[in-house]
Amino acid sequence: MSERILEHKKNRKDSFITFEEPLKIKKIINNAQTYVLVECVSMWINNMLYHQKPKDKIFKTIKEILSLDKDIVFVLNDVSCSVIGASKEVREFVDVNGIVSQILAKGCDEVYFLRAGLEQKLK
Repeated sequence: MSERILEHKKNRKDSFITFEEPLKIKKIINNAQTYVLVECVSMWINNMLYHQKPKDKIFKTIKEILSLDKDIVFVLNDVSCSVIGASKEVREFVDVNGIVSQILAKGCDEVYFLRAGLEQKLK
């Protein structure tokens, strides 16, 4: 993960200020003075579930973030388009990720699906 973060920082140069916050993303977003890129919502969901945060808290936090007067770009992985593992934890992650995806799609002005470098505007 550290290598990925370093690669992102290198690619973005000085165009972005990077904050690494595994759980309290609303606080970081709320304090931001400019546009916000949240990458990656799926990783945040994973962190929340790993730390045994209730699903309702995840959904509530996303809705609260959407209500902020901020320009935010969310990046979320579509994890349901592949083989889904049989474990309880994997299925819970896929389900929560899908629900958060629906909440974001409903609450955002624009929604894009990106696959193989090709974008498709959904909303």
